[in-house]
Amino acid sequence: MNTSLRKQVTVITATCLVCTNTVAIAQNVRPAKLAVIDVRGNSDPDSTDILYFVEKGVRTSNAPVSLVSTDQVLNSGRQQSQEQNLAFGAESLQAAKAHYSAKQYAKAAEHALQATVYFEQSHAFLSDRSVYSEAVILQGLSLARSGSRKNAVRVLSRAFVVSPKLDVSEYPKDIELLTEARSEAASRDVGSVTVVTIPESSRVFIDGRYRGVSPTYRPGLRRGVHFVRVERQGFARAGVRIDSEAGQDVKVEVVLKPAAKQKTLATLLHGIRDEIGREDLPATGATLRLKSLLLVDYVVLMDASGPSKNRQITLTLYNLNTGRRIDVVKGKVNWEQRGRDSKNVIMSLAQTLLASVSRAPVAFDVQDNRPGLDDGGIVTKWWFWTVIGVAAAGIAVGLAVGLQPNEPPPGVAKNGTGGLLLEF
Repeated sequence: MNTSLRKQVTVITATCLVCTNTVAIAQNVRPAKLAVIDVRGNSDPDSTDILYFVEKGVRTSNAPVSLVSTDQVLNSGRQQSQEQNLAFGAESLQAAKAHYSAKQYAKAAEHALQATVYFEQSHAFLSDRSVYSEAVILQGLSLARSGSRKNAVRVLSRAFVVSPKLDVSEYPKDIELLTEARSEAASRDVGSVTVVTIPESSRVFIDGRYRGVSPTYRPGLRRGVHFVRVERQGFARAGVRIDSEAGQDVKVEVVLKPAAKQKTLATLLHGIRDEIGREDLPATGATLRLKSLLLVDYVVLMDASGPSKNRQITLTLYNLNTGRRIDVVKGKVNWEQRGRDSKNVIMSLAQTLLASVSRAPVAFDVQDNRPGLDDGGIVTKWWFWTVIGVAAAGIAVGLAVGLQPNEPPPGVAKNGTGGLLLEF
């Protein structure tokens, strides 16, 4: 091999090894986790309501962060049955898809029905509600292909009762059937749902859509199965499945239970209120302790104070890996009217605040994301230095091979095939 070709091999070898290990890192990293906390503990209806729109602003921002559901983290360890139901539902849905692809429609309908039952039991914990609609539609289409069109329309209409504007464009071959089911759902009588909660002023979602703080009244619901979800900072979320009758007004009372770590958060909030606004947090400060409590890299501290007509909103963003304040934004809204403009102001404040994350160091975590583990960022991970070591070793090998002279050094014999004979 001539010198020029050998150098080319060197560069290619080293580059491939670096790229391979870089891809390995990229495939395992995740966006930094972020939580939003009301420093006053959702002490009034306005702050409970405003917190939702702060979170919505975070979700709709372009920041490289993943919003954490604080109620689920604070109640971890007490939701095994919910998690199990969702896992079983996902497994049943995959089985239904497999049978449907194999044209085994009776089995597909059976497994899709199992999936809908599991999802309905734990609907309040579904991060992606589309899987429920997918399971219902798959059950209906399987029934239609099994020759039971009437039952298929009945089942499919359930999806449109919950989501009247459900997009079904991915089923072009079944548009006629789905249109019939949508029409059947739209022709049903309407009723209403009133949701009261203990404690009051909790956030209420009906069929996945936010409906304000309790007590909540929702008219115009088509007869059929609907789902109510209730949330409040420091409490475990709760879900209720209701089946409204024609023209009947349904009243639901939901009692929230304190989250497993509610007292811990409440204790921290006293210290957080004293620390909020500081540029550097004390090493043993209450705000920094949110990192291990919520398993997050960033926190947005929301402080909503003053009368409803002139509500002062202050959002403070901290990097919990460094203990430094990244940014602060402030604004005022007339929350007594709770109009679209006021909601947009809140979301805009959150989006402006989160723009700072793109300019700040981002913390990553790959595997050791278990409760109680200290996540000090990427450079503290064993796998990071292992990958770096492998990459460095690969480069060294490539360079060593590429920079070898064309002939073996004097005194090193060759065997008959051209290989080197090494003696020890």
